[in-house]
Amino acid sequence: GPPEVGWGRAAGGLAWDAPDGEPGRLVLRVLSPAGLSAESHLERVAAFAQLVRQQRTRQRLLEGDEAAARAVFAASDAR
Repeated sequence: GPPEVGWGRAAGGLAWDAPDGEPGRLVLRVLSPAGLSAESHLERVAAFAQLVRQQRTRQRLLEGDEAAARAVFAASDAR
């Protein structure tokens, strides 16, 4: 089956050892089927990362906008 995707947000942020030193506020979970290659899994994660780099998308996710989350997931599926 297809990968299972979920996301969450931490208003106070999570210590994530990020390069910018800022706490992580968005968490993405991607669970891929056992038969999916590591390369395919990483491509999916990279697609999400690229979409979330967009300031407007990131802001909508931080605000808890479920429609934005569905749009991000749909867009990453199309890649």
